[in-house]
Amino acid sequence: MLRLSTFAVAFLILPFAASTAQAQCSTGTELYYTYTANPSGGFDYEFELVASAGQQGMGWLVFGDTGSGVPSSAQELGTVTLTGPAPGPWTTISESFGQHAGPTFDYVLDQWIPTGGGDTIQWTVTAQNAVPNGFLWWASIAGPGQNTPGCWANYGQSPGLPADNDGDGVTNIAGDCDDNDATVYTGAPELCDGLDNDCNGSADADAAGEVDGDGDSFLSCDDCDDSNAANFPGNTELCDGFDNDCNGSADFIGFPAAGDEDSTELDLDGDGYLECGD
Repeated sequence: MLRLSTFAVAFLILPFAASTAQAQCSTGTELYYTYTANPSGGFDYEFELVASAGQQGMGWLVFGDTGSGVPSSAQELGTVTLTGPAPGPWTTISESFGQHAGPTFDYVLDQWIPTGGGDTIQWTVTAQNAVPNGFLWWASIAGPGQNTPGCWANYGQSPGLPADNDGDGVTNIAGDCDDNDATVYTGAPELCDGLDNDCNGSADADAAGEVDGDGDSFLSCDDCDDSNAANFPGNTELCDGFDNDCNGSADFIGFPAAGDEDSTELDLDGDGYLECGD
C-alpha cells in the first residue's frame, strides 16, 4: 500500500481530461478481455495486454479502474481473485485507491518491457461483476527509467466483449447455459442428445427426460422400448414377439417347419409358442 501511495502523489500532478480516451504518452497498447459466468455466481475473465511497437515499458497496471479520474460510466469488477499466475514481472494482485482505483498489479523495480509490437501477456481472474464492452477502464504507468517518471503508457477503455466460445451467436451473458456447445443456447430446438439444448433447465425432448433406461445405449427419445435392452433402432429382429429393431412391428420371418403355414411372430394355434419358433 505504501508503494501505491507514492504513485498517488504522481497522479495528482498529472494533467488529465476525463473525456480523453488516451492520455499523454499513449502508445497504442491495448487491453482485451472476455468473460463467462461461472457456477459460483461470479464471472471468469481472461485478459490479454497487447503491446504496440512503441511500448517501452510498463511498471504499474490497474484494470477495472473506477477512480475519480475516470468517467462515471466506468463499472466495477468487484472482488477480484487471480485464478492463474500473475503476468509478466508481477507476483500479486492488490487494490489501488484514489484517482485510479481498482484491482492492481504493483511493482517495486520490476516492469513489463515488451520485445516489440504484438508482444502479449495474459492473466485470468474471477470477478464479482460482469463488465460489458465499453465500461471497463484501465491505466498503466511507465516503469523506472522508462519515459518520463509518472508518464502514462496507456489509458482508456478496454475493447472487451462477452465470450461466445462456441460461435452459436449467443453469449453466456445472454443466456447460453453451455458456451462450449453450439447446439445449446436459449431458444435452441431441443434435440434427442441428452443435453438441455434450449436452456430451460432440463433435457426434455421426451417425457422421460432423454435417459437410457435399459442400458442399450439408446436414449428414451430414440428407443421404441426403453425398458427392454433387446429393443432398439437397428437391432436384429428376434423370434420373441417384440419389435426388436424398432421398425414399428414384430416381423421376424423364419423358415416354416414341415406342416406349418406361417413362420411369423404370431401364435396362430394358441399353443403358447410363436410360429417362428414352433
